[in-house]
Order: sequence, then structure tokens, then C-alpha cells
Amino acid sequence: MRADSPHRTLADLIAAARARPGVITIGSSGQGSATHFLIEQFAAQAGIQFTHVPYRGSSQSVPDLIAGNVQVVMGEISTVVPTWRGGLTLILATTGPTRSPLAPDIATLIEQGFPGLTGGSWAALMATGGSPAPAIAALNAAALAALADPAYRQRQEEVGAQLSEEAVRTPDGLATWLREERARTRGTAERAGIRAE
Repeated sequence: MRADSPHRTLADLIAAARARPGVITIGSSGQGSATHFLIEQFAAQAGIQFTHVPYRGSSQSVPDLIAGNVQVVMGEISTVVPTWRGGLTLILATTGPTRSPLAPDIATLIEQGFPGLTGGSWAALMATGGSPAPAIAALNAAALAALADPAYRQRQEEVGAQLSEEAVRTPDGLATWLREERARTRGTAERAGIRAE
């Protein structure tokens, strides 16, 4: 939200969207992007409707928010935090499973009444199907060692990245998470009519 928005809290935004379905515009990082899917999941859980405005990344949507061309943005925290710290925008919620180290005073969507609602971009180390089990085990061990490195963890914190839960840091855990994420994404796409461009 712009810093001068009348909607000072997530509850304010939800109430305004309920009062005027489809009137509030919300920018994402693009049609079918992680932020677009999260917008649709949030709107479904809140029982509200926005008008979606796809951009080519937060680097385009956030300046348009500040200019007043869109009312809300679901953007990457690394892009939004500098404008928030500069007093140009408000952050109403973060979307990780826990509070972001870049904005520790801002409550998550989960904390604000949306259990299980998290989202954003993610990265995983993948290998070709049928790779030998010893190779997978060695790659997993190397990845776990990297995740444990204090310098790596500090750099991830500096850019606002949050590491996955330990249960997802195994080949089986990642496979389970990917199946669940695929099902969530498919359900959201069908419900919201999201089509790849």
C-alpha cells in the first residue's frame, strides 16, 4: 500500500474489498507468477475480489504503486522493504511461514487469521529423474552443509529469503512438498481461471 493509503491494516483492506468487490486493484509480478497465485489464494480465503494487474516483476509494480496507478501490490520483500523504510509504502503482511528478518514487526498472513497461507518464490536443488541414490544422497548432504553455513544463512537473511523447514530438506520431503504445492497451484489456477501466457 502507499504510505498515504486509508487502509492501514490488512483488516482495513479486507473490509474495503468486501464493501467494493473488484474495485481495488492489486499488482503482481506477472500473470501466473508466485505473487499472482498468492493473491488468488488470499482473496479466496478472505472471501474478497480484487482486480488483478500483472506486471513484469516487482521492480515495475512497486513504482506504479507509489505513483498511484495501482492500489495494492503483492511484491517480493527485497523490492518492497526499501520503499517501506523510506516512508513511501506500508507493508500490511508478510507471506512467509514466520516473520521476515527484514520486517520483524510486520505480522504474517498466518498470524493475521489465514492459517497455512504462505507463498512466494522458492528454489530447490533438483537432479535428473533416475539419478542413482548415492548421487542423490551426496547432493543432499552437500546442500545441507551449504544451508548450515553461517555466511550463507546471513546472506539469505540480508535479502529476505527464508529457509525451508527441515522436513522439506530431504529428497522425500521435497517430493512430498512438490506434490502438495502442485495440487494447491492447480486448484488455485482452476478456481481463478489463471492461464499461462
